[in-house]
Amino acid sequence: MADVKLDIPNTQDCADQLRSSSAAMEEALNAAASILNNAAGEMSGQLQSDSQTLYQTIQKNSAAMAADVSSAASTLDEMVNLLQTADRRGAAAFGAS
Repeated sequence: MADVKLDIPNTQDCADQLRSSSAAMEEALNAAASILNNAAGEMSGQLQSDSQTLYQTIQKNSAAMAADVSSAASTLDEMVNLLQTADRRGAAAFGAS
């Protein structure tokens, strides 16, 4: 019978990389929004209004994206736990340690 190998560390690495990438994206979006918000004071009329709308949209979407990515990383964590449990149960069923 062929051995089955679960690549649990790789799945955990994916969750960790997802969190890291999310933090970097959120930081970049917040920096861009801050620059835009600061520049809005030097703008006038429709440009100022549109830049404020864009700033608010970036802030809202950044928070939503962070929540979605956090949820995805949590799902990967749950998957790792399920794989580890299945691996232990499978090993026990075949008498492995």
